[in-house]
Amino acid sequence: MANRRAIASAAVFMVLLVLGLAFGLPLLLIAAAAAGALSLTFLTGGGWRAWFVLASMSLLAAVVAYGQLDGLLAGMHRFGHASYSLSSIGARTGEPKAAFDAVRGWAMWASQPHVSDLYASPQHVVHLALAVDLVIIASLSAFLLLLFSRARSLFGRIPETQQHEHHSAYLSMARVATWMVLIAAVADLLEDAGYLAAVHRFWSVATPDAAPGWARLLVTLNWWFTAAKFAGFGLAALSLVVVAVGLRVPGPHARMGGELWRTAKTLRGQIVLTLLLGVVFVVHPQAADVIRRWNTRQGVIAYVLGLVLVWIAWAFGKRLVTAPSRRVYPGDRILAGIGGGLLAVVLILAVLRAPAWGLAIPAVFWLVVAFADRRLGITPSVEVLPAPGFGRAVLPRLVAVSSMALGGWPCSARRSAATSSWGPARPRGRSWRGAGPCC
Repeated sequence: MANRRAIASAAVFMVLLVLGLAFGLPLLLIAAAAAGALSLTFLTGGGWRAWFVLASMSLLAAVVAYGQLDGLLAGMHRFGHASYSLSSIGARTGEPKAAFDAVRGWAMWASQPHVSDLYASPQHVVHLALAVDLVIIASLSAFLLLLFSRARSLFGRIPETQQHEHHSAYLSMARVATWMVLIAAVADLLEDAGYLAAVHRFWSVATPDAAPGWARLLVTLNWWFTAAKFAGFGLAALSLVVVAVGLRVPGPHARMGGELWRTAKTLRGQIVLTLLLGVVFVVHPQAADVIRRWNTRQGVIAYVLGLVLVWIAWAFGKRLVTAPSRRVYPGDRILAGIGGGLLAVVLILAVLRAPAWGLAIPAVFWLVVAFADRRLGITPSVEVLPAPGFGRAVLPRLVAVSSMALGGWPCSARRSAATSSWGPARPRGRSWRGAGPCC
């Protein structure tokens, strides 16, 4: 059954990918990515851990992409005028004028000469941001529901002789927190409905009162939906911490949790570097401009180098959590080969007039290490701690793929949203197919 589901998901992935690339529609590409992730999940057996990893990676990628799109909206304002992001539509109670000012600010920016020839309409960017927000809602809800479901299952396995005195209270909290997650997800969906109502009904009216009553009501209640969303997810997160404390009893799950924490501490350097890489893409003010100016060759190069980054991160992470007796210590020739290969890539890219001189830094590093190893011939004697247990197979892969989730989605989201190739108005004076999103 799992193989059939995997094959069906892979077929859907191929169809959506072809249609998304053919018509330049990022929504189809997002759906294709979801179908591909489902296919990989089914191939692994579809256990709760596979679904948990899928929900975690989807949440990570969607949050980063949403932040990029929200920042893009903040940049869509006339010079000298106020800047508005998507959260600006969340009007205070009884004051739809705040949402009206934000939407009118985007409309005035879009009405400037030649803006529509170069950029997508803010309405289209809002649509894509809300589509990504649906991924956030589904991923975050699945993330929490899976954990609470697993916690309830573990509580049921604890023998009566080892149960905590507040065992029933912890179990009840896990059940109540499940409903908190569902309520927060519904409130988030209603919040998005308020955003859509504001963008569509305030775009071309002169005053907020000219909009339909139902739209003004949704915008008025938007703040309460936002408060309910954060309250629901926040209380669920606090409940998860309390429930986790209740599960700290002797047993196999406690031992596995300790080993997982040990594995995470072993990879702490790679985790920090991966998060810093994501922060660079999110907060750097020039990221959108650089990505928007990519051509097809630069996009392909960036994607290939991203895959190389994933492979290197996985290889080094796997080595860190491998038993000392099974670790491979490369000789000076292997080190020199790695450095020479990177240097060759730099030279080839320079000949192709797509220089990537930054790769010369790790190339020189490997060559210097190889030279020092060759000249000194000394293998340092370091006491190595025993390899971690539970989680040592999945965590290096998770950290490695996180670099793609943090870097790849913002690139494709910003490029596809910054150009107007995916909206109704196509760019004038250039090929539409050559301006599609960078995937």
